[in-house]
Amino acid sequence: MKKFVSILIAFVMIFTLVSCANVQKPDWQEHLDLGQKYLLDGNYEQAIIEFNKVIEIEPKNVEAYLGLAEAYVATGDYDSAISVLERGYDDTENQVLQDMINELRELANSQTVAVTTSPEASDGTATTSENIINQEIESQKIKQVSLGVNHSAAITEDGNLYMWGSNDCGQLGKDTDNTSYCVPIKVLDSVVSVCLGYSHSATVITDGSLYMWGNNYFGQLGNGISGGTQSDFDEGIDICAPLKIMDNVASVSLGFTHSAAITTDGSLYMWGDNYHGQLGNGTTESSNIPIKVMDNVASVSLGHYHSAAITTDGSLYMWGFNGYGQLGYVSMAYMNAVPVKIMDNVASASLGMFHSAAVTTEGSLYMWGSNWLGQLGDGTNEDSNSPIKIMDNVVSVSLLNDYSAAITSNGNLYMWGDNSYGLLGNGTIGNSNVPIKIMDNVVYISLGGERNVSLTIDGSFYMWGGSWGSSIPIKIEIPTE
Repeated sequence: MKKFVSILIAFVMIFTLVSCANVQKPDWQEHLDLGQKYLLDGNYEQAIIEFNKVIEIEPKNVEAYLGLAEAYVATGDYDSAISVLERGYDDTENQVLQDMINELRELANSQTVAVTTSPEASDGTATTSENIINQEIESQKIKQVSLGVNHSAAITEDGNLYMWGSNDCGQLGKDTDNTSYCVPIKVLDSVVSVCLGYSHSATVITDGSLYMWGNNYFGQLGNGISGGTQSDFDEGIDICAPLKIMDNVASVSLGFTHSAAITTDGSLYMWGDNYHGQLGNGTTESSNIPIKVMDNVASVSLGHYHSAAITTDGSLYMWGFNGYGQLGYVSMAYMNAVPVKIMDNVASASLGMFHSAAVTTEGSLYMWGSNWLGQLGDGTNEDSNSPIKIMDNVVSVSLLNDYSAAITSNGNLYMWGDNSYGLLGNGTIGNSNVPIKIMDNVVYISLGGERNVSLTIDGSFYMWGGSWGSSIPIKIEIPTE
């Protein structure tokens, strides 16, 4: 399948070179504007011409080098893109260009691996990564997808769990080793739900058993063991095969390095990293075993260092790190180690790195916390320590890092906040502090830090973002029965 591949970065790191309205524009500005326009329109040949004109006039223009490299990547010419970035770094010594060289080399290598190691199609040609997914999942319809930072998971309608991506800490659950996989591998069957953290994973199966695996530095697997490192597999500490942790579990949620589960009687248990009081047990001591925190809990959501729970009466409670007001109440305290009631009549909640969101029973979306990249969606970049109403008719919300997504009752997907790597899916490179409509007929969204995935009402599977190589949603053809 032909992709419009693009390399996108956080332009907050680049000095903006556009002049003020009352100052004459430099000679290269018109060419830069045209190059960016052609790039967004998909006219990559003209974009290359215009960006080259900018560099001829102003050899130290970082935006032109980035735009030129992006145009080459969009045509599949990684070698030229890397060459452009290397030339740009030699001329400017700008670290952004050097970082992009490294990232682009990794992306080029991953593209090569995906093709050269793929099984051959019936006509003898190598298959693409999308077709690999088709073959591996064997015509089974996907019902849920979850993304970690560098690993992914999908559950098919018959309850099979497939995983792929990075496996440096055993987070794929492949019980033989910690080798990474660029194709889906079957891990478990009879799976009801799956949730991925930074480098650990969890699933609930049909009999209510909770299984976990992956990194265990903070004891986030809940098996009574912790230690080692956060980035490499530690024998005897990290777990590379699903390990049963609890019985009678209704749902599970994973944060950056902490974990939570709700049992069938509504009890909330938490474990893992507790440096910011995110376990809610009144201490800042981490725990490598599940600790009961609350009763009558209907749902739980974990952020990087803060946590939220909705009780059966619709009350929203929050606790943990509060450095940006993400707990949703006026306080000078940078953290709170016990649950604090924030709102009533809440149907669902989601937490990002330092921001939070709740959907009320009436479908109103409220947000609060950090807003430096516009992730609250209120049209400003000012933090808020109290809930701000953003939208109506919302059925679900999902937050990660510094960006946000919401699905409305008519199936429209809106996104806003950080647009590094093309995370917002609108084909641009700029952040947005207001919700932007991205897709129709969406029933599910999962955010993964450098790529996102959505499922539409007809069962179609879309992905986008830097590690996927596109700033717009690309349909991945997965056959259905």
